[in-house]
Amino acid sequence: MTQRQYFPHLDLLRVVFVFIVLLHHWIAENPFTFLPFGSTIAFVLSGFLLTEPLLKGKESETSYWYTTSRFLARRLLRTLPVYLLVLLVYAIVNRYHFREYITNFLTFTQNYIIAYHKDPINNPIDYIQTWSLAVQEQFYIFLPLFIYLIPNRFHKIFFIFLSVAGLAIRLWYFSLELPFTYNHFTTECCIDCFGIGALISYYHYKHPDQLKKLLANKTLLGILIFLYLCSMPGYYNSSKNELDFNYYSLYNNLYRITERTFVSLFSVWFIAWGIYYPSKTLTKISIHPFINYTGKISYGIYIYHFLAASALLKGLHAIELTPSRFVWWVVCLNFLATFAMAALSFEYIEKPILKLKDKHFGEKAKQQKKEGLAA
Repeated sequence: MTQRQYFPHLDLLRVVFVFIVLLHHWIAENPFTFLPFGSTIAFVLSGFLLTEPLLKGKESETSYWYTTSRFLARRLLRTLPVYLLVLLVYAIVNRYHFREYITNFLTFTQNYIIAYHKDPINNPIDYIQTWSLAVQEQFYIFLPLFIYLIPNRFHKIFFIFLSVAGLAIRLWYFSLELPFTYNHFTTECCIDCFGIGALISYYHYKHPDQLKKLLANKTLLGILIFLYLCSMPGYYNSSKNELDFNYYSLYNNLYRITERTFVSLFSVWFIAWGIYYPSKTLTKISIHPFINYTGKISYGIYIYHFLAASALLKGLHAIELTPSRFVWWVVCLNFLATFAMAALSFEYIEKPILKLKDKHFGEKAKQQKKEGLAA
């Protein structure tokens, strides 16, 4: 796989994504009521970033599985060490019987345990925010296989199928009156996000002029915004007296079902517009050292934010302060604690591993391997 082109605005998008996730988890007392679409942006971005290297890898002279295995090894070296460290902490503490589910967390299938859990309010599962990481890791495993097996001429059709199938499955689950957790946490209900991200990547690689033409279609964008706004009353007019995950809950409405697709479609403009028509102001913001560094540690922020907030709250209780975790100054302290924990982790855990990743799976190592094979 060729070295990936760098787009500064994607760092800003990562920062926005992780900021939305933190606000969603720390501001709203009830889940899904405030900025519940951070994971959608992350899924679209993953689909975009993964697809083009795979398409190029299949067309290159180098073995597809050689380049793909290197890519996946780099991915695992980036994500696994910190993730396993935090799993160890949760397993030791064993809050909410966490050890019962450790196999699911180790195999990245926790999203299904969370989706099918019968009583998440009174009997919760700890560390559930990693459901989206599980979905991403599953996608990173299966997409290379599908791209390899599907003939090149059918790749676009496959990506379109994914883009439609995710929404269709959510509507199907909705019609069956299944719990909203099925629609939110299961992998099959997220595949439209990855499919749309893959389509952006496909057109950027194969047909950039057609993608530019789509971006210039203000009528289409206006229609999408209008339809999205029309769907919103279905959510805000629904009763919010009771949070009920077990039945046909208040979140099971057409707005919540279609929102993921709308946000994914808007991401076409978020991602592609910055590639072809970069704003000078946004570029300046994107390359600012703080944004650049926050983008680098965004994975750590995502992984640690519940752990940091929980430790902070316990510390406050230890000094006989018992504020609500939703008051503004506690939320501010949560941000500071999470950023500090992620920064320390990046400097002393992730950086050394990243150097190992570059040493064994970087471009220089790849070239040395080729030269060794040629000799």
